[in-house]
Amino acid sequence: MLLVRHLEKKYDYRTVLKDVSFSIERGQRAALVGPNGIGKTTLLRVLARLEEPTRGEIEFHPRVRVGFLAQETIARETETIKTYVDREAGYDVPVYQIETMLHGFQMEHVGVEYKINELSGGQKRKVALAAILLCNVELLLLDEPTNNLDIASVIWLEEYLTRKKVTAIIVSHDRAFLDNVADRILALDPVERTLTLTRGKYSNYLDQEKKREKREQLEYTLQQYEMERLLKRAAQKKEAAAKGAKWQPDDNDKMLRGFKQNRARKSARVAQVLEGRVDRMDKLAKPSEKTPLVIPLESEKEKGVADMLVNKVSFSYKDFKLTDVLLDIPYGTRVVLLGNNGAGKSTLLKIITGIIPPEKGSMERGSGVRIGNLMQEHDNLPKRSTPISFIKKHTVLSEHQVFNLLKKFGIDDVHTKGRISDLSSGQRVRLLLALFATQSVNVLVLDEPTNHLDIEGVEALEELLTTYEGTVVLVTHDRKLLEHAKAEQTYLMEKGKLSKIKIYTEYLEKSEKEAEKLVRMI
Repeated sequence: MLLVRHLEKKYDYRTVLKDVSFSIERGQRAALVGPNGIGKTTLLRVLARLEEPTRGEIEFHPRVRVGFLAQETIARETETIKTYVDREAGYDVPVYQIETMLHGFQMEHVGVEYKINELSGGQKRKVALAAILLCNVELLLLDEPTNNLDIASVIWLEEYLTRKKVTAIIVSHDRAFLDNVADRILALDPVERTLTLTRGKYSNYLDQEKKREKREQLEYTLQQYEMERLLKRAAQKKEAAAKGAKWQPDDNDKMLRGFKQNRARKSARVAQVLEGRVDRMDKLAKPSEKTPLVIPLESEKEKGVADMLVNKVSFSYKDFKLTDVLLDIPYGTRVVLLGNNGAGKSTLLKIITGIIPPEKGSMERGSGVRIGNLMQEHDNLPKRSTPISFIKKHTVLSEHQVFNLLKKFGIDDVHTKGRISDLSSGQRVRLLLALFATQSVNVLVLDEPTNHLDIEGVEALEELLTTYEGTVVLVTHDRKLLEHAKAEQTYLMEKGKLSKIKIYTEYLEKSEKEAEKLVRMI
């Protein structure tokens, strides 16, 4: 279906993709993986013919149509859902198909005549996905399709892609989604800018990569040891040869002197042989040592109470209502909020963090509470400022101390001096976590944090959650992150009301069964 040969993409003198070759056949789904900024989106855009490659060949089978879902979608917001879907699909899509899609994406209450500008960001993403899935194209290029989706919608998307045997190349940071959908991995190398193909699940690929790295490190270490041993022995033989050549007997014994000189020449020859063995070795390149990202964030409970209480809170906005929400959050508790987009999760977080006041009831925070609202701060970052000036403005740290702090959080010297606007979303999250570390934040509010992090950043966040002793309030669609969060309180938000559930897996199982039924209707 798709054949790529020796593809290269450059911007000025910067090489983004180099000698990329791979093929995709009908029914295959490939996960395109690599660190943020490596060129994954660029490759999708080149395949979608939105950008020209610098060199190389891209061949599609005859009559293959390609659909591309970008990270930012839907420009004409005055359209209705029906008009938008028809325009994207290129034909008059039956209303029942659009409604079934919307139902799968937990938008059964939204009619096809709704205007795009009346929808939330998550709902717009769902409409864009529904449109691309209804295009009936042969190859889908999906750039972060799970961003801004709730868990039920991610599960629906998984069911659709696998049961309909859709052919796709997918960029995603959602590891559970990739494991359930992809059957091969296209991995971009951050140093060489080349691509390797591995068949199998994403988790298997990660295991293989860890084993490969260990094997390469062991082989390199053993070779270095052998080279050092041979060169050391050669040096000893050279030293013996030099001594033997200069040796003079006390009694001018010519036979003994000849013996010593012959042995010296033999030692010199052995030294040459040993050095030759080292020269003829196929030298192994030193494996790049990947230092895992660690987020050194610690909470600090000051004098005063650090508990919080959402006391029978109500809030309304247009057609949305939050009604009589009661939520007790003692210090150190881990709270997870589940629910569909538009159910009120983010609104509740805004009330907890004090961004908006409740209309009824009260939001009570102890005098020792210090909140770090990751997503709110992320949206308000001063894009023209530099990371170093941003941290200095909010702390009393010296420039040298700020450099060391940012280095701990995985931000190198080049990006430290550049503009915040030049940082990737993941780097901006790390910048904020660095600030939180200086403020000893003891309440961490995370609203879909994985939308902005690469996989390395997500894994570091998971590690943080295993050691962080403060309060955590989490909203996420990432099931792997949910596993690591080890929530003590899990709530489901439905139609503006909050109800406690025993374990989040009950919610997942219910969503899976519903998705299976709906896929059969398309």
